[in-house]
This record gives sequence, structure tokens and C-alpha cells, in this order.
Amino acid sequence: MFYLDASGQPDVKFNDLPLAYRGNVNTTEGPYNRGPGDAPALTPAEITDVVNFLCTLTDGWSGADLACQR
Repeated sequence: MFYLDASGQPDVKFNDLPLAYRGNVNTTEGPYNRGPGDAPALTPAEITDVVNFLCTLTDGWSGADLACQR
């Protein structure tokens, strides 16, 4: 488990969802199928590509915290 609860025990995955919906979470395909110690789903270059794309949007997202170069 990735997280521990307040008592130091492994926390329940997806505990922010009602129990009835936890089975609907897609964990079988990337990028959602990562486990502890696995490589990240995206490479640093792919992350840069996503950020650069987000910086092109004109719907009011400023991207100031990502240092978009406009």
C-alpha cells in the first residue's frame, strides 16, 4: 500500500469513493496500473510535452505555477 492511516496501518485503496464504486476504478491499463517501486507512467520528456500542451490552452488556465513560456 502507498499510504498509511493515522494508526500506521496500510490504508484502503480508493477510500475516497463509496464502497459500491471502488470496483469501477480502472487499474488494469496504464497509467493506472502502477505499483510501488514501478517506473513512472510517463517519461520526463512526455511530462514536458503534456505541460507544453497545457500551456497552449486559452480557456483561462494560466499555468503560472508551471512557468509557461508564452
